[in-house]
Amino acid sequence: MNTIEVSAIDLLGNRSVQKRTVYRNGLGIDLSVIDPPCDVRIATPSITIKGSVSGGATTVTKEADGESCTPAITGGVFEQKITLAGEETFQVKVTAKTDNVDQTTVVRNIVYRK
Repeated sequence: MNTIEVSAIDLLGNRSVQKRTVYRNGLGIDLSVIDPPCDVRIATPSITIKGSVSGGATTVTKEADGESCTPAITGGVFEQKITLAGEETFQVKVTAKTDNVDQTTVVRNIVYRK
């Protein structure tokens, strides 16, 4: 696992930091969560998780707030709307698996505050 952090400061001194985590498992499964592209803070109780998968993956599962579901994969793309139970930080795990149980996981932290 590698974490890349990019920070920028504008002329007024405002700082922004973005992190990306990259996993290399050698299995050939490529899983990307493109929305949200990183950990986020939201003001509404729902968010749609979108991504893509390749490398022989046949299922994608999403876990958040103790719930799991399996969105459809269409043309290597998936999306799933999730509803968050309350104002807190939720860890969303998206896992892609092949028929022979090779798997890879991407994690997003979603902070829900009104």
